[in-house]
Amino acid sequence: MTEIELIAAATGELARRLAELADDGAGDWGTLVDPVEPGAHPRLDVVVDAIGLDHVDLSILMAASAPALDPRFTTVFAGLGNSSAASGATVGVLLAVNGLSAWDPGVRSRLGPHGSLRRAGLIEIDSSGDSLLAAHVTVPERVVAWMLGDDTPDSRLDALLSPTVGLSSDEVVEVCRALQSGLWNIWINDGFGGGLSVGSSALAVLDAPSITLDLRRLGASQTLQDVLPIALREAALIGGGVIAGPVDPVRDSAALASLPLQPIRPTILVSGHSWDSARSAAVPVIARAPRTGPDDRAALWQVVLDEVGVEVDGAADTLSSLRLGPEQMQPAVLGALASSIAAGEPLSISALHAAALAHGSNRLIDLATRVIPEATFDDLVVAGDLRAELLALPGRHRTRHIVRDTWGLGRGGGRGTGLTCLFAGPSGTGKTLAAEVVANALGVDLFVIDLSQIVDKYIGETEKNLERVFTEAEGVNGVLLFDEADALFGKRSDVQSSHDRHANVEVAYLLQRMERYDGVAILTTNLRGNIDEAFLRRLDVICSFVEPDVAARRELWRRHLPLRLPLAPDVDIELLADHIVISGGIIRNVTLTAAHAAAVEDRDVTMTDLVAGAAREYRKMGRLFNIAALAPWLPDRG
Repeated sequence: MTEIELIAAATGELARRLAELADDGAGDWGTLVDPVEPGAHPRLDVVVDAIGLDHVDLSILMAASAPALDPRFTTVFAGLGNSSAASGATVGVLLAVNGLSAWDPGVRSRLGPHGSLRRAGLIEIDSSGDSLLAAHVTVPERVVAWMLGDDTPDSRLDALLSPTVGLSSDEVVEVCRALQSGLWNIWINDGFGGGLSVGSSALAVLDAPSITLDLRRLGASQTLQDVLPIALREAALIGGGVIAGPVDPVRDSAALASLPLQPIRPTILVSGHSWDSARSAAVPVIARAPRTGPDDRAALWQVVLDEVGVEVDGAADTLSSLRLGPEQMQPAVLGALASSIAAGEPLSISALHAAALAHGSNRLIDLATRVIPEATFDDLVVAGDLRAELLALPGRHRTRHIVRDTWGLGRGGGRGTGLTCLFAGPSGTGKTLAAEVVANALGVDLFVIDLSQIVDKYIGETEKNLERVFTEAEGVNGVLLFDEADALFGKRSDVQSSHDRHANVEVAYLLQRMERYDGVAILTTNLRGNIDEAFLRRLDVICSFVEPDVAARRELWRRHLPLRLPLAPDVDIELLADHIVISGGIIRNVTLTAAHAAAVEDRDVTMTDLVAGAAREYRKMGRLFNIAALAPWLPDRG
């Protein structure tokens, strides 16, 4: 038997093994000297139809697969190619085995960069040399495994594969039309979440499976370029398409630049950014993800709960207020279910809510401090009109979609659907506590922005940091708190130096960016007069916090001296409230100081402890503590 006949017999054996896997028992394909015909094997028919292979492509693929089944043929191929390298058949050998002429440019092009086999990743060619005929051809192990019946996706995609939810919308229909027309490059602008589900839903309508990748899980040094070819190969093997997002045009610029005018399989890219034609020669169909309101999200939550197979009364309606995209809902439900099983408890709305809030909360981890709010309106001691203003904030945020989308008020001008508030007033009057209360009433977390990570002395860096804050915050269910925000929101001034000019640019940028934000942002300041007037016009709500009056101070003292705190009989809350004019935050400091003094000596808190603590706070503020009514309790300084 000649070496060529030996190779033909080996690849014929591969054909027989594949045939045995077929449900209909396709029988013996014969040897590759007689080319493999499309339609001979149901499993290969999928990839034949997917990327348009013919009998010549199949013959080349089968011959190239022989060394993966029997390593003896590696040596045979090396001998035929007059090479000592044991890395598979050369292009010249494969052509000879299949009776193909290296003089035929059409034959050579099949193994060139634009050949279907290479574009789909079914074969790999070492093209480091100048001669195509001398280049070695290998079939990736994943392809060999698939031909032998293994449907497990490439392990390099495991961390990125994302579940999606079936959607029915005009946007899905639009993508379907494009795919049916052979327009396989599609770009979905997704500012609200759900772009991945739009793509997979459109493919599902066409009975095509999908490989869906969540690019937020990419490794630190990875980009779309690293995983897109692998995903496209998987799509070719199953006759489906690839959906990937969110795409970052800067990080993924190489992948965008290399997009072909006509991809080997449908390629649907999802991004929060608009398509930039300067980054690619490809001309994709531009689509949009649907904007989902609470009613839409409630329906999607119910779909996900039904798919997972759990039933929690009222969960869908409760969770609909959270801004989660469809593909984020299933992981949240599965996470809550796992936690409930571990705790030995039935799945509850609170567990689902906590899991949904945790999704994406780390996106601001290096820019903000996450606070899980515990304070409620019962903990807030403020004037009646201010309380009414604060009580209205959660309702205003929850009904924004009705006012804007259903009734058509406040639309246009580039404004987002968010709520921006200014809490202005002296230190310690409850501004930060009020922000926590509002977050708790909305059922979300509070994110206190770390201004030290935002403000930068280098030109343009502050704006970049702010953009990152707002962009990341779009994917987080929480209230943003810019505490002591004067450094960012100060008044613009006359330009007398380059420093003034760039400071004014920062303020102008922030004015524009805040208007586009769709969440809740709260700014606090001790001096309202420091805030640029243009901000005041753009703010939705301005709440003025004032120093508490006697009645409020009396209530604050009671709250900061709880019943379980051991108090001496001489403690007189009325006297303290009447004569010590301080805010709630300072009252808290006084009670803590007094409690520590008593705890060190293992005794009750006395009036002397409290008055001494108040005197200390006065000194910190640079004020004289000269209150005659409290003199009997002042410590002896002699």
